Amino acid sequence: MKQYYRRSNLKNRVTLAVFLIIAIFLMTIYYRKPDTSVLQFAKRGAVNVVAYVQLGAKNVLAPAYNGWIYVLELKDAKNDNMLLREELTSLKDRLNDLRIIQEQNDRLTKLVGLRAMKDFETVMALPVGTSSNNYESSIIIDKGLRDGVKNRMPVFNKDGLVGQVVNAAMFASQVQL
Repeated sequence: MKQYYRRSNLKNRVTLAVFLIIAIFLMTIYYRKPDTSVLQFAKRGAVNVVAYVQLGAKNVLAPAYNGWIYVLELKDAKNDNMLLREELTSLKDRLNDLRIIQEQNDRLTKLVGLRAMKDFETVMALPVGTSSNNYESSIIIDKGLRDGVKNRMPVFNKDGLVGQVVNAAMFASQVQL
């Protein structure tokens, strides 16, 4: 029995050596003449055969694959559908609330008698000076009549109404705070 085992071991080593020699030989042939060798011709033929087998298998198995994907995604689609229905209900409620608020706003606006604010043009200005005495609170801005500033125009900043133009000159204006 031991002798049989040793022979098998030797046989395996010889087989491995033969396969290594064949592999080295094939690699040498492959790299010497990559375009015109018999090995390249066999390689191209094998690629064509494998490609047709893969294409056939894909065409045969595609319906089963698509069915499996459909089943897997159906659960997600049901969950998505449920979430979208909840969101739709929430948005419809919000829209109804906004309609009620708009109606209340229209009613209150009519009661108070407010008109819609008209659009007006603004002129951006920088303060260039302040009043010289403590009794008068005013500033000088760098815009005047040539820029469209007129007497009695309101002056605003980011916080709201600041004052009113009391003296508009050609290139600057005085603003009463």
